[in-house]
Amino acid sequence: MAGGYLVRVGRVLPRSDAKASASQARRYISPMYAIAILRYRRPLDEVLEAVDDHRAYLKTLKDQGILVASGPAQPRNGGMLLLRVPDDDIIPSLDRIRDADPFYVRGLAQYELIPWAPTIGKDGLDKM
Repeated sequence: MAGGYLVRVGRVLPRSDAKASASQARRYISPMYAIAILRYRRPLDEVLEAVDDHRAYLKTLKDQGILVASGPAQPRNGGMLLLRVPDDDIIPSLDRIRDADPFYVRGLAQYELIPWAPTIGKDGLDKM
């Protein structure tokens, strides 16, 4: 598992107000969302051997405010992640998230990364 991985969530606007407090700056954060669909490439028993490392990695993403929700697909042939990523660095951020996942590193799962701009319900996601 990669250590020290951090993705900046959103960007603060306007730049002219460099002395804005953190609470004021939060009003200007404009996160973009993404859905990551993971499909297992190896038998489930091999995937399950790495699930603790994968979940530890996901916890770091959750702690950083990047991961909104995650869980396995039913039937158990993969999983999905709902991610919050900076709107000025979408694709590189998603690539870094994928590339550091133990499932991906070990060749256990492939990722399909889909940037997503929700309109209905976005306010609720932004509060999470």
